[in-house]
Amino acid sequence: MTSRRFTLLSAVPRRRLMGAAITVLGFLGIGEQAAWGEELPLKAALMATYLVKFVPFVEWPPRAFVSATSPLTICVVHTALGRTIDEAASGQKLAEHPIEVRHIAAARRDIACHVLFIERSAQQSVADGLNAVQGAPVLTVTDQPDNAPRRGIINFVVINNHVRFEINNTEAAKVGLRLSSQLLALAVNTGER
Repeated sequence: MTSRRFTLLSAVPRRRLMGAAITVLGFLGIGEQAAWGEELPLKAALMATYLVKFVPFVEWPPRAFVSATSPLTICVVHTALGRTIDEAASGQKLAEHPIEVRHIAAARRDIACHVLFIERSAQQSVADGLNAVQGAPVLTVTDQPDNAPRRGIINFVVINNHVRFEINNTEAAKVGLRLSSQLLALAVNTGER
């Protein structure tokens, strides 16, 4: 992996500085992360920012992209993130790949996504959504509770009323994704769950 792979190549607009600052501080292990129990807009902003900020810490196999400049697509299924994820990704790039967001009703095998954030919806359960992309080089992200039968490669959790995340690096490796040691070090656990 080259350091160029981990560089987001655009400036953060002023209105997103607060969310970006929270995320950067969280990734660096400095200060407290925003409390999960706070207002939904803050929760959505934090999760949306994380989804975009995870991207430079992941290496996809070359076959995951049509070309060296094709978009890196974040798909969101039935989520409260709404326009917040669109704003967080606006103008962002991973190397030469512009980051695009697609709002979808349900995950399917043929969907072209690099990151899939899925919540339960009327059309599809989280488990069914994860099954739809199983084996594909897709970074799956969920916010499932501990007792959930299935969770994504990255799963948001609440610890002491603060948003953290756990990583199943074993599952990431199975689908051909390499996660940065920097990202793994910030997870509350890694390996199999």
